[in-house]
Amino acid sequence: MKRVLLPVLLFFILSLPGEAQGLDDFFGEFFGIPSRVERKPFSFTGDLLLDWTFLNDEIRPGDPEGLVSGTMAGVRLTPFAGIKVDRGRGGIHQVFAGVDFFKEFGGDPTRVGDIQLYYRYDNRFGHTEFSALAGSFPRLKTEGDYDRMIFSDEVRFYDNSLDGLLLQFRRPKSFYEICLDWNGQYGTVRREEFNVFTYGESALLPWMKLGWEGMFHHYANSVVAKGVVDDHILNPWILFDFASSTRLQVLSAKVGPVVSYQRDRRYEDIEFPWGFSLTTDIRNWGFGVRNFLYYGWSMVPYFYKMDSTGARFGNDLYMRSLKAALDTGYNGGLADILSFYWAPRLGDFLSVRISCELLFNRGNYIGMDQYGTLTLNLEKLWRRSSLRTASRRQPSKYQYSL
Repeated sequence: MKRVLLPVLLFFILSLPGEAQGLDDFFGEFFGIPSRVERKPFSFTGDLLLDWTFLNDEIRPGDPEGLVSGTMAGVRLTPFAGIKVDRGRGGIHQVFAGVDFFKEFGGDPTRVGDIQLYYRYDNRFGHTEFSALAGSFPRLKTEGDYDRMIFSDEVRFYDNSLDGLLLQFRRPKSFYEICLDWNGQYGTVRREEFNVFTYGESALLPWMKLGWEGMFHHYANSVVAKGVVDDHILNPWILFDFASSTRLQVLSAKVGPVVSYQRDRRYEDIEFPWGFSLTTDIRNWGFGVRNFLYYGWSMVPYFYKMDSTGARFGNDLYMRSLKAALDTGYNGGLADILSFYWAPRLGDFLSVRISCELLFNRGNYIGMDQYGTLTLNLEKLWRRSSLRTASRRQPSKYQYSL
């Protein structure tokens, strides 16, 4: 392990002086030190991601059957070293190589996960910041606020690597992203599988946003398991936030329909589950109460069905969480997640959240969980400083707009 860890960390540390502009902004952020480093067109660069997660589920046995008690706890460190080429108005080109180190608390010794290699392009066009990532990159590079009906907590933590392409667009009052993740290669047991997920939001008024989140999921054959399943879900929403007219940090309500198209091609079995979700959130001084409510039909209709080998589809097919009101049965029902949390505002590159959640399914209390996360993403800090300079080189001719 030392023979792998030490060279990677050494390469990462040695690459930091080439990113002097980013380090200048980092120290200036905390100590007020002005930046005097001249930006160079070619330099070495680096990145560092840290993800600490603790999740303890206490679920009443068998309700629902697919959701069981357990603890998920661990820490992941992903250092990157890379090369950066600043082409001025032609944008910033970067190539990164990194290694994922993962330690599950109480489990096996620290192990080396995926080797991640990717290319990144950043530029500013008027008021639009554009980013493109291609290769194998961390899931933390996505910035959409995806609900558990898209990705479960387990998927977010254990499936850290995305293999494919990520496009992101940032404007003064809008953000959009779309990602292709090729997460399964055809093999003896492993199915061919990919998904395209997307998120967008746009502020129409200071107190109102329109947005969406969704996923197109293709779950195909392996050598031993025949049959293709289509699993697509979309949640358009409207959000009202009246915090600006109060002294609160957040006072919001988000509501929208949830629609899905699912098809087991072996039997031409087609399902169109649908429902409505409502999320309310109130927060001040970092302390808040959040409630997620879903009423509708189950978004996992094939969860308990068998594939051609006699194995249950279960979580091998679905990446979303049964907690998010998705195991409500064929006759429809209501489920709810009530969260009491603390999420202090520490900066866009560092986030902390601690919560206690009460879980309800079909209107009945089924258990609770305790959840804590800490994530560190230095790239957000460095990118912010780089694009500020890029915007000074390329003044916009466009008016302020969405």
